[in-house]
Amino acid sequence: MSREKPAFRSKLSYVLDAYLDICFAKHTDITIPRDIRVMKSFDDFLYEINYDGKEITDDMITDWTSQLSSKLSPLVVKQYRQKISKMLRLAYKSFGLQSSYIVLPKKKVLVKPVFQSSLGYVFDAYADKCLAEHAPSTIGSDFATLKSLDDYLCKIGYHDGEITVEILDGWVAQLLEKLAPASVALHERKTRRILHFAEAFGVSSQMIDSIKVPDDYVPYIFTQEQLFKLCVAADNITFKPVSIYPWIQAEIPMLTRIYMACGTRTSETLALRMRDVDLEQSVFTMRTTKGNIERFVPFTDELREILKMYCHSMGIVGQPESYLFPGLDRNEILPGYMYRNAFNKMVQELDISFKREKEHQRAICPYCMRHTFACMAVLHLQKQGVIVDNIYPYLSSYMGHKDLYSTEKYLKFSEPLMNSSLEGYEEKMKSVYSGRAFNREEVW
Repeated sequence: MSREKPAFRSKLSYVLDAYLDICFAKHTDITIPRDIRVMKSFDDFLYEINYDGKEITDDMITDWTSQLSSKLSPLVVKQYRQKISKMLRLAYKSFGLQSSYIVLPKKKVLVKPVFQSSLGYVFDAYADKCLAEHAPSTIGSDFATLKSLDDYLCKIGYHDGEITVEILDGWVAQLLEKLAPASVALHERKTRRILHFAEAFGVSSQMIDSIKVPDDYVPYIFTQEQLFKLCVAADNITFKPVSIYPWIQAEIPMLTRIYMACGTRTSETLALRMRDVDLEQSVFTMRTTKGNIERFVPFTDELREILKMYCHSMGIVGQPESYLFPGLDRNEILPGYMYRNAFNKMVQELDISFKREKEHQRAICPYCMRHTFACMAVLHLQKQGVIVDNIYPYLSSYMGHKDLYSTEKYLKFSEPLMNSSLEGYEEKMKSVYSGRAFNREEVW
């Protein structure tokens, strides 16, 4: 991808040029083309109106977006405005350029909590350390952890002495009544650092790493009938306006089938380019992955035929740098939220009765297809006589996990759902691991 900056002509060119330098340094190859287009569009507009290099007014932004509205969808225009707002903030902070369009956020004043437990002096010292060393965006959560632990120590009447496992477990149990496990895990990590800091004050603690946060997430496992209905829903879904993402009508059905047949992550699938798709050997090369673990993902002959039709219809055959799932244009990928939104619509077609057992429990989401793939893959291989100890390393590598523990977390399931899924899904999984093709009428 070319990172060549355009030749700006307006009197704001020095700001636009500086902003693109920042984009080139911090943004990915996926977003930089749009950064360039937005800055060039705004520069052309300023040049046309003979901008004098002084304040950028609301009227200027309104006139510019009015021009854009005749060519682009409302969503894209909104995205353009957001990027210009970021650029104008840079213009104000670095160059003193005034703009009535932007409202500069008030600087948040971080005030240390008042600690009342017998460890208050330790927590106060750690809060000072946070203010001096941590980023403003994290100090608030640091203070929240300190205050929560301090309040709990007051509640249980803690005075001096060792911070025991029982104290920490009690505090975590209290947190779990109010917060999601992921939020509690964040408090846990911060607490280990706090207690390590407290050792310098002579405060000892037992087994700092022993604070355990239960991972009680149980994914929804789709039945064979539900997967079939998902495919039908993906084929028939409509988008308004269609012009926002020109190819999304074809992309959603193709993405759905890849997730079902390969169990890949959304982000790594959307990042695929044509050079990563071997239609002869039926293999994806996953390069942009979690943990930067590059891997090969084989797929079935039937999926290969569907992919061939898809690639020909998209006009990307023979173009190795083209994205398999382009977004607004060929140089950008389809945003992940577009598939999530589409998936939510598709699930509504299934009429699934799913009740959250806890307030923060995750609902049915695209990741459930990855969980479904993992569970069914293990069950299918077990039925073929493969020893469990031999399944995990293979599946872990296939799914791009860094260790077997990560794979094990995918194999939790709801017993009733699994029982109803086994029989129908068995035949589908055969094609993933033995080469047997799906029935085209079922998957396309």
